[in-house]
Amino acid sequence: MLRATVRPTPLDRRRRGCFHAHLRPQRLCILAGQQSPGPPLSRWSFMGDISGQDANVAFFDAKRQTVRVVRPGTRSEDTLTLSIFDYLERNRSVHGLDVKHPHPDIPFLGGHVGYFGYELKSLTCNMPSPLSPYPDAAFLFCTRFLAFDHVEKHLYVVALYDPQESACPIAAAGADSWRVRHRS
Repeated sequence: MLRATVRPTPLDRRRRGCFHAHLRPQRLCILAGQQSPGPPLSRWSFMGDISGQDANVAFFDAKRQTVRVVRPGTRSEDTLTLSIFDYLERNRSVHGLDVKHPHPDIPFLGGHVGYFGYELKSLTCNMPSPLSPYPDAAFLFCTRFLAFDHVEKHLYVVALYDPQESACPIAAAGADSWRVRHRS
């Protein structure tokens, strides 16, 4: 069971470039926003990567029915024989998020972010699909990210941690190191 720690800080639009500088060296990162016009749906944007503890990225190959899981933090990699749906369900049950929400307004507190490709029609609809050079599905398990509240003009540094493996100050220190890097 993962728990989230959230650190608010005022959002200074003049320092936007420092966030791009932080994410630029990362090959795999997320940039997600709610694109519906007007509040409350256009309120939040998220930026993150797979640098955090327990973070990983999973690539699915529908033809082989395998999920390749890469964990940059431990520099390890596994290939599992199962569907992407089974993998996501298994990961969700192992890494469930503690229901004690540290900030009830933030709609995303970490976890899987990714896509299902058209090739999954072979799994879901029993229809053939063209081969693609790209993964048939890919998901980042994001444990550190920035949440932008465009209405309240605040930035939240969010870090997930396992309370059985580490104390909250370790995750908070990780969040603080992010915050220090973003001051320029």
